[in-house]
Amino acid sequence: MQIQFVPSTNRETLNVVLIIVDALRQDLPYYGYGRDTSAGARRHLDSAIRFSNCYSTTGWTLPGCASILTGFHPEQHGLVNHNAKFQVPKLGHYLGEQYHRIGIANNGNMVSDRISSKTLEEIGHNRRPKKWNHFGWDEGFDQYLWTHRRDHDTPFRQAKDFLENRTIEPFFLFLHTNIVHDYSYDYDYY
Repeated sequence: MQIQFVPSTNRETLNVVLIIVDALRQDLPYYGYGRDTSAGARRHLDSAIRFSNCYSTTGWTLPGCASILTGFHPEQHGLVNHNAKFQVPKLGHYLGEQYHRIGIANNGNMVSDRISSKTLEEIGHNRRPKKWNHFGWDEGFDQYLWTHRRDHDTPFRQAKDFLENRTIEPFFLFLHTNIVHDYSYDYDYY
């Protein structure tokens, strides 16, 4: 099947924020959960679009998030395992060149292709792990900021800094966080 990619020519521009919370379940009042577990986000979520019938294309982060960012099933976007790479553009491509595109993530499956040796050293690696293949997450973003999965504060700070200090509009902000997923680990700060 031949897939054709054509950026939008729509003259109306809107800022787009896409947040993926890895392993988030429906433990939110918006889905009928009894406890108020999202008080801090409520004022933002009340004006957001909520999709109540969402299903993942797969059960794990690498191809699942690639599907969200491309709109394609794994066999179409190509990022199906740690030896693969994106075969299609991401959503930001369709918005057109007038958009500033920034990606922020803290998951090893979404690691930057341009991770520095200094960053690797800081997180205890003397070289890039084989699992962190060059997937192509950076491609299609004007900025792609990656931090290690145990650093849950930095991605939120980076997104907040971008939103508070942005000088470029329109923008596409993609934020992926592992904070919910990693609660199963026995880290002191949890």
